[in-house]
Amino acid sequence: MSVETYGPEAADAPSYRYDMDEAERTERVEAFLESVGEERLAKFGRLICVLVEADHPLADGGRGTEREQFDIAFPDYHQGPDDMRQGYDPYDSKSTFFVGIDLKERVISGVGRMMTKSESPKHSIKVIDDLKARKDNEVTEASVQEQFAVEDLNTVVEFGTIVVPKEYRGTAYNFQASTLLYRSMMHYCRCKKAEAVVTILDEHAAGILDFLGVPFDKLEGAPEVVNDYMGSKKSYAKGGLVKDMEPAVFKRAAKHLVEAFKPSNMQDRRKFKKLIGSAVIGFKMATGVGLDKNIFFASDLEDQQLAA
Repeated sequence: MSVETYGPEAADAPSYRYDMDEAERTERVEAFLESVGEERLAKFGRLICVLVEADHPLADGGRGTEREQFDIAFPDYHQGPDDMRQGYDPYDSKSTFFVGIDLKERVISGVGRMMTKSESPKHSIKVIDDLKARKDNEVTEASVQEQFAVEDLNTVVEFGTIVVPKEYRGTAYNFQASTLLYRSMMHYCRCKKAEAVVTILDEHAAGILDFLGVPFDKLEGAPEVVNDYMGSKKSYAKGGLVKDMEPAVFKRAAKHLVEAFKPSNMQDRRKFKKLIGSAVIGFKMATGVGLDKNIFFASDLEDQQLAA
């Protein structure tokens, strides 16, 4: 059974769905896991991350989870599937979803999205389009190419979203759900031979990635603060070179490890745990140790099935 052919096939269903509820998302996950087989699943850890293209059956499960978490985080802006569809429609076909799955509970544990340049001649990269629509912006396709010294805009990818349901955040799973998604971003960039990443991050996400040492700089020509962006009161337009990411995160992790064992920090239990935790997360993000074996493209799995 091909992993690309299961799931509902209603003739009048929209191409991409943001209205999928938890029960239907779980059905998609279960169908996918059954197609993989328990023997293959046994070699993974509890949490895995499956990278799927826009039209894969799991992608709509990702869209549904993404929409649900946006509705919770930004209730004044996001009020259902139509708002998400309006924001992402021109870029949906060029999206890759990172669908985290809890193999024990057999549910989605988190979702990430990366995007490339839109297929529509009226659109470009979502970040660039969104910024160009603002009066306080000077970011263009040319300015992004100049800032990161890239000739082909198709080698620039957008870090779109990462959402993690409340029950999978923080220490409950040792930050594994979110760390797996962040590592998947690096894995994706390497596999797709991307040269640069651009993004608009809300204040919370920007703070986390900055603390972990992800080398994102302000996009040249962007406002210092992107106010009122997709529900977030305060966001930041940033970007960085893919080749710099793993070394920079590794360097920051090493710095946090050294700082943790300074006498003053060892006496502060909370600060000590924060520095040790961030060092562990950083080392995993930078090296993939303990993570890469649980990250794979669904298309690779299908190739293995066809070859079997």
